[in-house]
Amino acid sequence: WGTSLVKSSRFSMIQVPNMKWHWSEAIPKCFRLILICGLLTFHGCGYVSSGTWVDDDRIWVWAFDELSPPDGVKVNHSHYWRSPHFTTEYIWYFDLTLDQAYAERLTNHEQFRRVPPKEQADVETGGAPSWFLPDGPSGFDVYTPIKDPAFKIYFNPKSMQAYWTKSQL
Repeated sequence: WGTSLVKSSRFSMIQVPNMKWHWSEAIPKCFRLILICGLLTFHGCGYVSSGTWVDDDRIWVWAFDELSPPDGVKVNHSHYWRSPHFTTEYIWYFDLTLDQAYAERLTNHEQFRRVPPKEQADVETGGAPSWFLPDGPSGFDVYTPIKDPAFKIYFNPKSMQAYWTKSQL
């Protein structure tokens, strides 16, 4: 590295460092850039946050963006699956016991509608945990939020048992 003199009509005798560059100096920088881009892609594609979780307290947070269930809701079982894909793909299941007050608020809430038996599709429980609707949906009222029909609530008013599920695939 030396200096060279730049002579021009406007500038005279200004010292500028010689700009010597070799391709081997660029390899570590390129490698670092490729590694960083690869890690960001790897993380963004869901590989870091994919998997299956069972009876984990974090499932409620992931499903509802709340730290804990509201008063009147007891979580008996939970199951969460997320795919390793760049889009958000997941399925979650809850086995809940509701108290009377919460059940009344839920079933009478204006943002939920009761799905008439004629509109209820067959329940697909092929990938569901064994505790989810073990005897099928008979005896359960089905509710769904008006704005989110993928979220299903199966509620038995006699036993106060509820099964909640949602999938986004």
